[in-house]
Formats: sequence, C-alpha cells, structure tokens
Amino acid sequence: MRIGEVAAKAGVHVQTVRFYERRGLLKKPPRLSSGYRDYPAETVRLVRFVKQSQALGFTLNEIKALIRLRDHRPGNSTQVRAAMQSKLRSIDEKIHLLQTMRDELDSILRTCKCSDTDLTCPLVDVLGVSAEAR
Repeated sequence: MRIGEVAAKAGVHVQTVRFYERRGLLKKPPRLSSGYRDYPAETVRLVRFVKQSQALGFTLNEIKALIRLRDHRPGNSTQVRAAMQSKLRSIDEKIHLLQTMRDELDSILRTCKCSDTDLTCPLVDVLGVSAEAR
C-alpha cells in the first residue's frame, strides 16, 4: 500500500506518516521496484493507534514505549496498565494545577475595581505582587 493510501485510510496527512516514520513509531517499509514504499495494511491501524494515544495525552515517546509493549505481547499487561495509570495521575495533577490557576484568576477578577478612566488596570499590579510573593 502506498503512503497516500495509508494516510487517507488513517485520516492523516502524508507528512504525518513520514513524521511518525522519522520518529521511529513506524518501521520503514520496503520499496517496490518502482521505488515506492510498500506499507503493510497494519500501518493504518498503527497510525490510528498513535493518533488516539495522542488524543489521550500520551507523548510520542510514551507511545513508542506502548508500541514496543504491544509488539512483545506475552506478559505485558501489567506494564501497559502501569503506563495508563501513570498517565492518568499526570492528567489529574494537571487538572489540579489548572483548577488552582483558575481559582486564583477568578479571585483576582472578583476583587477588580477597574474602571474605564484608569490608565492602567490595577490587576497588572496585583499580578506583579503575586509574582513577587512566590
């Protein structure tokens, strides 16, 4: 299967397939006598796996590790589960940090006494003080 067909079936651009190949997520396929690359049908599934994993927040390096685990099927379920749990903890930490940031901004905005006649917004001063306190 040619690269354009892989890209179309996987719902990505040709450059995405090439990028994944350069990053080591896809094996370089053999070339036909015509010089075209001949991708196996499994490549479409693998590209979709990469895209889905990215959508779940996995980095390309983490995805590469998951692919290696997938390729060594026997006895890997514990490692795959551990990788998923680690990613979930990381996402929970990010959510907590974002919630803290949101709460702080909300608090600052609720105390704002800015008016259209002010030359500068007092919030800028509040942010400066907050940054110095850290």
